Amino acid sequence: PELRASCDRVIRACIQRLGDSGAGADGGGEGRAHLSSLLGLAVLACEGHRASSGPGGCRSAPLYLERLVFHLLRCSCARGLAPSCQPLCQQLLTGLSRSPQPEAGGVGRSAFALLWGAAPTLPPGPGLSLRLRALRLLALDPPSSTLLAQRFAQSCRLYLQGEGGEGAGLGGETLSLLRDLLKPPPLEEGHYHHHQQQLALCCQLALQAASSLSKTGFPAQARELLQGAGALLLLRGEGKRSPFPNALRLARLSPGLQAPSPSPGQALSRALATLRSAGGSPGPPGRRALAAGCRFLLSELRPLAERSGGRGGERAPSPGLGELLQLSAFLHLYLEQVRGCSAW
Repeated sequence: PELRASCDRVIRACIQRLGDSGAGADGGGEGRAHLSSLLGLAVLACEGHRASSGPGGCRSAPLYLERLVFHLLRCSCARGLAPSCQPLCQQLLTGLSRSPQPEAGGVGRSAFALLWGAAPTLPPGPGLSLRLRALRLLALDPPSSTLLAQRFAQSCRLYLQGEGGEGAGLGGETLSLLRDLLKPPPLEEGHYHHHQQQLALCCQLALQAASSLSKTGFPAQARELLQGAGALLLLRGEGKRSPFPNALRLARLSPGLQAPSPSPGQALSRALATLRSAGGSPGPPGRRALAAGCRFLLSELRPLAERSGGRGGERAPSPGLGELLQLSAFLHLYLEQVRGCSAW
């Protein structure tokens, strides 16, 4: 009890000091260093508080520490310390992920809004990192998965187009996010569907980032991202016949992501083999992932089709009968996936 009470007092003192408009406001670099040291002290106090509330320790009220951490985050962002908040974000994420209370999702959404609002004030790299850190908190609330995907797509656009970020930065940050979202397969049968939804969401995010990279002139980084995401799925126990790694494999077959670039016929032939190798009858999440992989490939083939029609510069050879038959077979399998699942 003494340790927890001491840590509680330290955390509250840090909140008060960070919220004090005079604390470090006029001290330049020295003042900012003082505020950063307060953050470090607060993180240590949070760790001590959590340790004292663990097995064998005294338990606090539900989400007590998490609400204190949220106030620390709010004060830190108000003082321009958002880039230094990653340890606090991790403290909050750890606590909320262990909490079964429905209020945990509400705290996570509030923290997401706080961090998301602070990101535009930062350079491209730190801004992207903070946005994806915010998405980790949003992911704690399963009903928010659609919003998460939308915000992730927005993060990609802002970073690559609006803020002028580099392809390697987006690829690395996306893989880091996927590692956190991809948890080991649950043993309880009741959680199987949620796990499948999580796998489908991770495929969607990887495909979105790869599409953004490809469209902004970073095809090599898009290919590396898809390879890395596929490797993560395999490490999490998804077999080679699982629909989720195969969805990413379909995207990697896009001619624009390969060097040397294969012909459309070669890409379609390999894509057909990949679709047919997906074992069994995947459920709706798996079918959604496969359909998304097909759409990615088709979107990459479209510029080639336009060139064969005489649009967009140098004219490409018109597709032969074999390529048209392969395209027809591919579209047939693609539509099978679409019919077997609900829309994204």
